[in-house]
Order: sequence, then structure tokens, then C-alpha cells
Amino acid sequence: MLPALVAGELGLVMGPGRARYDLPSMQLWTDQVMVATGRKHRFVNQRMVTPEQLHEEVLIVSRQQHGGDMHRFLSQRINPLAPALNAMLMDLGPARVMNQVAEGEGIAMMRSSHVEHHLDERIVVRPIDAIGATFPVSAYWRDPKPEPALAALIDMLAAGARG
Repeated sequence: MLPALVAGELGLVMGPGRARYDLPSMQLWTDQVMVATGRKHRFVNQRMVTPEQLHEEVLIVSRQQHGGDMHRFLSQRINPLAPALNAMLMDLGPARVMNQVAEGEGIAMMRSSHVEHHLDERIVVRPIDAIGATFPVSAYWRDPKPEPALAALIDMLAAGARG
């Protein structure tokens, strides 16, 4: 999306990455790769999960809402030199994927910023213990003095990032 921003096709991009010097930008928050499991899963008693442990698991990935892209992105964050972890693609939305996880049909990777949106008491979430598992999320825009509507949005993002 950054090339589209630079080309003037987009006014604002938010995504993983650090603030940049060649574009007006700001870091919004730090995210973390997490694994969601049912309450009876072996990871429940661990404080963290290693990428190696995930190779033995069935990861459930949604075909909807860019689920495959997110799976590849998170896999590369925790194990950048390996292909994406094995996954079972299902034609389910995120809520139904989490229901499958809760029922013990597999596990799912997610970002810490999405944990509160997808969980209920039947699911346990653990962080992944890997160097790239924690990453910044930033906002980028092209014009150092954006039009008022975009400037207001950037101010709102900045306020959220501060507090």
C-alpha cells in the first residue's frame, strides 16, 4: 500500500512497520503475534509458545477477510526464513474460526490488537516467543500539510497513540 500512497492513490496508510523519514509518519502501537487455543489444549499451561511448537499443530485460517494473507504475514514474523506454517483454510469468518478453536478443532494465530474482538471464555491466548513476533504498527501519509479532514484523522490517531 505504501507505493500507492507515494503515487498519490491513497491519502493514509496504516500497517506494520516503523515510522519513516521519507514520509510523514508516526508509530501508533506495538503489536504481537499470538496463538489462540481451546481451554483443553497443551499450550494453556505455557506462558509462551515457540514457533517450533506450531509445526505440530493444525492452524485454522479463514478464507474470508484476507485470512490467508494475515496467516502468511504472521508466519513470516515468527519464522522469516521458513515457508508459512501449515494451515487448514476454511470458508468461515473470524468468529466461526474462533468457535472451531474453542471446540478444539485446531488453533489460530492472531495479532494482540485483535484479541479482545475475537475471544470468549472458551479460548486462551498465548504470545509467540520469537524475535519478530513483536512489531510496530504505524500510520503514513504523503502530504506534510494534509487537507483538514485528513489532518483531523491524523490528530485522532496521534491522540490514540499517546494514550
